[in-house]
Amino acid sequence: MALEPLLSEIVRMSGAGHFAGSMLEAAASHMGTQLQLSESNAGHNNYMLDVTVANVWQNKKHYDNAEKKYQEALVDVATFPFPGEAERTWAMIDIYRRLAGLYTDMAQYVNVIAYQNAAEAMAGAGGRYKHLKCFAYYKLKHFDEAVRDCTKQLETGDDMETRYWRAKSYRAAGQNDAALKDFSVVADSQNRHFRTSAAIDMSVIYGDRKDMAAMLESLNKHAYLFDEKGQSEQDLAVSYNNRCYAYMQLGRLQEAFADCSVSLKHGNLPDAYQKYQELLKKVRPEPNKSNAQDGPAI
Repeated sequence: MALEPLLSEIVRMSGAGHFAGSMLEAAASHMGTQLQLSESNAGHNNYMLDVTVANVWQNKKHYDNAEKKYQEALVDVATFPFPGEAERTWAMIDIYRRLAGLYTDMAQYVNVIAYQNAAEAMAGAGGRYKHLKCFAYYKLKHFDEAVRDCTKQLETGDDMETRYWRAKSYRAAGQNDAALKDFSVVADSQNRHFRTSAAIDMSVIYGDRKDMAAMLESLNKHAYLFDEKGQSEQDLAVSYNNRCYAYMQLGRLQEAFADCSVSLKHGNLPDAYQKYQELLKKVRPEPNKSNAQDGPAI
């Protein structure tokens, strides 16, 4: 159990494929186990190497192979000579949670819920991948179940991923006030991945409400949205586009024009291009044609 995370870290290293494969083969030989997809010694191999090889396949997006090795790990863990049954139980819980993660990658959300339920039945709520069941309910459009499961998980300790998916579920269920509260917590956090999405979602809710002052205030409050070194091109394009819209609706046309111009520099959002063309006519009016035709005074 101590060796597995070390081997998993090695096989994930960029460019280490050949050397990692040799190391896994050496480990398998030493432990008297097999790495093949079709094992001839099922039930008597080392479950830890099954898990490690499954992890390799999952990282390479060969999900069917990963699923096969995780299922073999469940067979092998049942006969592995652990020091006690507690260690066997925790090994099985870990495999169930890994399968929940795999089925999330495969978009098989019913299986995500099933394996997360199995893990929780053995260990209780919480632990690794704890937000995945909540996320699965959201993807299945079972928004009330998603809110309930996310809330249950949050009772064991705050987690930004779980809180984000509860916010998304609240919003999908039409409970925008509750969604804004959760989005605000995530947007103000240090979670670099989810806080950007949360801040953008907040601006969209305010925009839908036609509360342009609140929309602009929220966008400007979260200044990291406009950090060109820290944000992706797509997120920068969306953030500047949303602020362009807020400025435009508030009649601050020069600022709107500047933001739409920057948005188009980072992405090609049709919405931003449409606003840019409309603003171009207002902030840069065409010269008076009648005067232009008169020619210079003599």
